[in-house]
Amino acid sequence: MKFTTHVKPNRKGIVAHTAVSTGINVPMGIVFERTKDSSLSCFKRLLDFLFAKDGSTNLRNVSVHSDRGYMIPMLVFGYILKCGADVVGTCKRMAACWPFTYNQTLKESDKRTMIDVNGAPTLFLKCCKEGGKRLFASAFRNGTKAVATAISSMHSAHQWEGITYKPIEQIQYDADPTSLISQFFRRVEIPECEDESVEDKGLIEELFDVIDPYTLRQGKPFNLFTLIDYQ
Repeated sequence: MKFTTHVKPNRKGIVAHTAVSTGINVPMGIVFERTKDSSLSCFKRLLDFLFAKDGSTNLRNVSVHSDRGYMIPMLVFGYILKCGADVVGTCKRMAACWPFTYNQTLKESDKRTMIDVNGAPTLFLKCCKEGGKRLFASAFRNGTKAVATAISSMHSAHQWEGITYKPIEQIQYDADPTSLISQFFRRVEIPECEDESVEDKGLIEELFDVIDPYTLRQGKPFNLFTLIDYQ
């Protein structure tokens, strides 16, 4: 087995990659990282062990939820989606990778969108299509100088928890859950950054084409509800 440094706890030792059922919270498989292994090879070996048959891996009707260490484009596009699974996970702020970043210095050739950590709570979305699935990349600025980045092939709508101002708004929401969308959300205009020297790199580049940012209204709490912005 490989004796290595685990990034999150900053400790040296052996690394075990574990698949856990989200339904029953029970480990389904464990793979220990070996010499010349990587997180990606362990990830694939674990899913192959669980779902492979006759030399091929069928991940249809499987949803893979992982943290950012496993959500690398070559794995997402070339393995998870290709084998039929859906994916939800946080992602790294890697250059020429996923389309959002923050608190970094970008080179001229870097086409990612820089998210300012200052500002109102705002959701930024970009998407592309792979086969029959649409993959959404998102960045959420929470309003307290923190940004979370993620990808998902399962969530195609904007879903929020909002707070109404007045009793009449709650009445309107109860009658029609989409009635308050125009009051609670506004589209944010972001200047486009064009770089003609960067060549088209195919599928992943589609994530950089369109951005749909929305910002929440701020104010006094009255009642909590879930607001869905159907796109």
